[in-house]
Amino acid sequence: DEEEEEEGYQRKRRTDRKKKKKKKNNKEEEKDDEEEEEEGYQRKRRTDRKKKKKKKNNKEEEKDDEEEEEEGYQRKRRTDRKKKKKKKNNKEEEKDDEEEEEE
Repeated sequence: DEEEEEEGYQRKRRTDRKKKKKKKNNKEEEKDDEEEEEEGYQRKRRTDRKKKKKKKNNKEEEKDDEEEEEEGYQRKRRTDRKKKKKKKNNKEEEKDDEEEEEE
């Protein structure tokens, strides 16, 4: 009887230790899961911030491109006006030269 009682006690102790160890492992796994979840959340936030920054930079680049394009257009218009004015002046000078020759 005493041996059986001792065996039962030992069996119960082993079972209790296994349960305790399993419970401890479960808590550690839960903690690890929470940490991984937090890491995933932080990773997502970093990714979102990078995307937002990239989008902002793209918008700024587009704006800069549009401004450069507008500047180029304005520069071309000024050049065209100068050429037209120079051409007109040349024609007038030729006309004046012809008139002077006739005199």
